[in-house]
Amino acid sequence: VCDDWDRQLDTPAGARVDGAGVALDTDLDGVIDLYDKCVTVPGPVENNGCPVTTGPVIETETKLEGIEFDLNSDRILPSNTPILNNAVNYINSSNGAYNVIGATDTRGTDAYNQKLSQRRANNVKNYLIKNGVQSGKLNAVGKGEKDLKYPECEPATKCPEWKNRANRRVYFEAK
Repeated sequence: VCDDWDRQLDTPAGARVDGAGVALDTDLDGVIDLYDKCVTVPGPVENNGCPVTTGPVIETETKLEGIEFDLNSDRILPSNTPILNNAVNYINSSNGAYNVIGATDTRGTDAYNQKLSQRRANNVKNYLIKNGVQSGKLNAVGKGEKDLKYPECEPATKCPEWKNRANRRVYFEAK
């Protein structure tokens, strides 16, 4: 991936990447596939991406993310489909419930961004339900610009576009 378009310049040698140069994390557990000893089962970084077993209980803390949006848009992009399909599989295989959290960059008013982030969260929630997730497992929450992945992007002109785009996102957290 050309450095001008690469969104993760420090990707380790040998890591598989997506079209934007971001290292792949198939099970969305925060451990890239290169270092993940359990590529299809989420687990904590401390355990090389494998679930921690303490007796019959499996402990995992999962934060699914990577779904980004165009400026001033709540439309789910085709590039988000693989992430969303992984999320469907993960959520269906878990017993937990999840908050679908929408966020924006700092352009626009607080009120506008709050509504836009809620629409993003609702669209992703609806996509997941249409693809087989039980609606009771999901709660859509819009956080507007109050939950920046890159807080230094206040105002948005301080940052390159890839950071602002990363702030325009939906992610999941266990309830």
